[in-house]
Amino acid sequence: MMYSEYVHFYYIPFFPVGKDAFTICTRCGFKKTLRLTREFCTSHSLDYGKYRHPLRTFSGLLFIAGIILFTIVAGKFGD
Repeated sequence: MMYSEYVHFYYIPFFPVGKDAFTICTRCGFKKTLRLTREFCTSHSLDYGKYRHPLRTFSGLLFIAGIILFTIVAGKFGD
């Protein structure tokens, strides 16, 4: 199972800060969490690009960028 950690403000995610792989042994039930890095993926023959962060983890940044863009456009048409 893969999951992402991200910086958030009042439950609005701004940007991801890491990816973790969560594994469970089928024989004994041992659980382990591994940090998914480029080095880990290349040493284990995995495609790092396959494990991308969902776009929703950038929603806070997109919201702020939209407000800034709106302010710039409104300022140009307001003159």
